[in-house]
Amino acid sequence: MAIFLECINLVIPIEVLDSCEAVGGFRSFLRAQAEWIGRGVWYDEYLCRADGAMSPADARAMIEMWERRGLRGRVEQGGQVVWQDFCVLDGYTGLRGRCPWLRVDLSVGYAWHAKHPPGQAVGPFRWDEYDG
Repeated sequence: MAIFLECINLVIPIEVLDSCEAVGGFRSFLRAQAEWIGRGVWYDEYLCRADGAMSPADARAMIEMWERRGLRGRVEQGGQVVWQDFCVLDGYTGLRGRCPWLRVDLSVGYAWHAKHPPGQAVGPFRWDEYDG
């Protein structure tokens, strides 16, 4: 599967969230973010859009928060800077730097885990599709 992108997106592989002691794993993260599921947080089998921002300043704060939780953002690897545990990408211009575990198609506005085919994308709750 794949996840839809919005303005600025912080994407984390679920396997990384599972090993993040600061959030207690993926399921614990989902319980803590229950009110945001489908509104600011969404996920498929492999990736989670765990956070989002509307400005570069907010994105910096978001990165710092996740790094305080023990995850590593951009690191140097073989002389190149790459995203490691999470990545931040703009839904309109894409990645700044390499992210070996993520593939992005900006023409349709979604991303997927590089080890798996994209499939159907999941994303934000759509009020125009609400029937309740």
